[in-house]
Amino acid sequence: MKARAYKTLSVVVISLVLHLGLTAQLNIKVGYSLGYALAPTNDQIISTYNVNNTNDPLFDDYIEMDRLGLMNGITLGFRYTTDVGAIELGWEQLGKTRSSTGFSVPLPPQQPTAYPYEVSYSANMFMLTYENRFGIYGVGSTIGYNYLTIKAPARNADENATIEKGNQLFARFHVSLNITGNTAVAIALKPFFQLPLSSISLQKFADHLSVESTNIDESFRYIGLSLVFYNGPQK
Repeated sequence: MKARAYKTLSVVVISLVLHLGLTAQLNIKVGYSLGYALAPTNDQIISTYNVNNTNDPLFDDYIEMDRLGLMNGITLGFRYTTDVGAIELGWEQLGKTRSSTGFSVPLPPQQPTAYPYEVSYSANMFMLTYENRFGIYGVGSTIGYNYLTIKAPARNADENATIEKGNQLFARFHVSLNITGNTAVAIALKPFFQLPLSSISLQKFADHLSVESTNIDESFRYIGLSLVFYNGPQK
């Protein structure tokens, strides 16, 4: 009885795989994404850093560092489309650089001295997505892994160094508008909302900026938009 059940199950699985293989389409995915970071802990660290520098007697004038805000970058991957939906395996990199400048203004004839400071964020996201299609419209969900690095000038050095790194799991939900240009190219516009499933500690970032903070865990939510091109056979 068990042998017959295993044989029947094997036949069903093989038939399903063959069916998907015959009806599926594999596409290469290339695109560009914008993501607005909702990062209150990070932004509070920067705000405190600005206050500290504004009150620093070394500076006669100070241009503040902006909050993280809008990030941008590329998205790459593969899409496997069947009659019942599409599965995507992708990588997305969102980055942003923020800077501040302090000025020391001595008495004439000496010239003012500028003290620029720059922080670079890089979020590398690895994602597995499933999307249902309804004509030209789609609804999808993603489970992903985000590896974040923050770089800034190393002390007593000209080159940037990684001052913070962390990782988190996240879920992303999107809708899509899909346009097929011809049998080999399609374009998709995808608004999305990303929810964290874990947080990232920004303790080293706060310490590097000499900011005292008791709340150092950041969730990094995102609201964004992706413009994606799919190259390959289209259904």
